[in-house]
Amino acid sequence: MDVEEVPANTIDATSQLLNMKRFSPTHIVIQNVARPSAIIVRDARKLGLQAQVLGIHYIGDELLYELAGDAADGVVASTFVSNWFENVPGMRQIHEINAAYHPNVQVRPLHYTQGIVHAKVWVEVLKRAAALDRASIGKALINFRMVTDGLTAPITFASGDRKGADGLKLLRADARAKQFRPITDFFLPSQRLP
Repeated sequence: MDVEEVPANTIDATSQLLNMKRFSPTHIVIQNVARPSAIIVRDARKLGLQAQVLGIHYIGDELLYELAGDAADGVVASTFVSNWFENVPGMRQIHEINAAYHPNVQVRPLHYTQGIVHAKVWVEVLKRAAALDRASIGKALINFRMVTDGLTAPITFASGDRKGADGLKLLRADARAKQFRPITDFFLPSQRLP
């Protein structure tokens, strides 16, 4: 096992990946934002590293395809939101919001859906709060549960449960189509992967 740090403003990850290559990795797990993640993927393939690349939510950005090209194929992203191309009921509203405010933008990354889901949660919490103060908002969050029509697993919040959306899904990059495709549905920590 090896741990390498790649700064967010990097333009090349060759030195870090050459260090990693000495260990013949079978997997590369990336905990970073889109740009350095894409550069790591690109440079790993350039150096002949065929390890399975896995990344967090932010690897699921169009920058992956722009900067890594065909090397992005097969990259797996873990995320708690559905992506732009998934046919879930809540995605229609995401597309409508995008069309209303950014009609020239044809594709949105995972964090676009994430931002709208966060806004939807806060709107719901504020509707339930008796007043706009800490105590009222805290009370509105007691035993909070919200369904997002497939955008996330159900969102819950209570005094003993402060995780929000417990569910996670895995997506695999299809470099030719320039989109992530789900390889699992949302699953909870207590569930086993299929």
